[in-house]
Amino acid sequence: MIDFPKIFILVVSLLVFLKTFYFVYLFQIKEYRLDRLFSSLKEEGFFRLFYFREIRLPAKSLHNYGLIFLSFIFSFCLFLFLLKTNFLIISVIFIFIPLVAFLFVLIGVGLTSIPVIIYRQHLIDSAAQKVNQSKAIFIGITGSFGKTSTKDFLFTLLSTRFKTAKSEANMNTAIGVALSVLNHLKNYHKIFIAELGAYKIGEIKEIAEFIKPKYGILTGIGNQHLDLFGSRKNLLIAKKELFLSLPKDGRAYINADFPEYKSFIKNIRCPVVSFSSTNPKADIFSKKLNFSRGKFSAEVVYHQQVFKITTNLIGFHNIVNLLPVIALASDIGIEKKTIIDTIAKIPPTTHRLSLHRGLNKAIILSDAYNSNVDGFIAAIQAGQFFDQPKKFIISRGIIELGKEKRISYQKILNQLRNNQIPLFTTDKLFKIEDKSNQVIYFNQEKKLIDFLKKIADQKTLIIVEGKFSFDSMKNLFKS
Repeated sequence: MIDFPKIFILVVSLLVFLKTFYFVYLFQIKEYRLDRLFSSLKEEGFFRLFYFREIRLPAKSLHNYGLIFLSFIFSFCLFLFLLKTNFLIISVIFIFIPLVAFLFVLIGVGLTSIPVIIYRQHLIDSAAQKVNQSKAIFIGITGSFGKTSTKDFLFTLLSTRFKTAKSEANMNTAIGVALSVLNHLKNYHKIFIAELGAYKIGEIKEIAEFIKPKYGILTGIGNQHLDLFGSRKNLLIAKKELFLSLPKDGRAYINADFPEYKSFIKNIRCPVVSFSSTNPKADIFSKKLNFSRGKFSAEVVYHQQVFKITTNLIGFHNIVNLLPVIALASDIGIEKKTIIDTIAKIPPTTHRLSLHRGLNKAIILSDAYNSNVDGFIAAIQAGQFFDQPKKFIISRGIIELGKEKRISYQKILNQLRNNQIPLFTTDKLFKIEDKSNQVIYFNQEKKLIDFLKKIADQKTLIIVEGKFSFDSMKNLFKS
């Protein structure tokens, strides 16, 4: 005879275990940080985050395997417990399966945090020792946007003269920079470029303490991760940590196009080089911006020198990203002609406004690496330089903006209206704030992609703003 109560208990326990895979994935993409996870919970709401998000499998890593193993043990214990309890409790567990699964993974993250912290510190100490033994000059790059692109541009330019290494991709946390140092810094390297990111005060300082940068670049200040910082004041304090660490004989290259610039540069011990896209009083600035025959050009003025640059990089915002690169390269002795010639050959960083042929032979302008307000607006503006009669921008929204989210979306929507580009999105707030009927909302990512499949052709430009799922990206970039 079939024992239906036991089968139901087994199903409940199994569903809890299977749901833990999703929460392991969620913790993974939030870097196992509760502050980032609770920020998403605050933005998306309990039911959407716990019940209505599409299932994703975590990456194959030792940490994730450990969390899944612990979740299995907890789920098995739950099964044994439910065998001895009443139907009411079993029913309650069934209703709250996602919450139970989350608690199991949360406990697992807590239990694994101790060995993770020990191993993390070991790697940082090992990286610090390697830095101390190296004769390389370290350059730190931070900011709310443009860090990776600026790092890649600078690496390409400095590599023309010096043996240069850099931190990997978006590995801009303390552990990410430490791993990059351990994996890529060699005895023959003269320069190492590190991208420095943070979600709270003290995190950039921790990286700066072990890489000891001589030069620093601030790409710009926006409102990315403002919810985690708690306030713009805290964000500015965190970004300034890099520049307070620079020695007197170092140099700080700082984007002057934010209101707090004058107060920001106070107490920085080394000389400060300001750069700007709009202010000719900055130490280095651009003028005569032009787009012709698929290329962007400008005149860059620094120390009474004029660099007439032409680039394949898409968007005038990349001219701004190049300003500190030109200044730093010039300051350490790279010739003007080499700078100009190299910039003309720099390729776009993949998924930072890079071009691809994709879905139904449509042109894909991919800014899929990450999403922030300034990058979103830059992507919209870049769309105007393409001749395709059909243009769309797709986005899942921007995370961790906190109380700035509504006003940030209004700013983006104004830019969309000015450029007459419709937005397809799975973020309902965009539709709520839409006053010009320029937003089409989809409650599932798959529905958005399926709709694009119907309307996209070789006369279509699709601007991909921010990360999408693996399946969506595979469909988008399949020609």
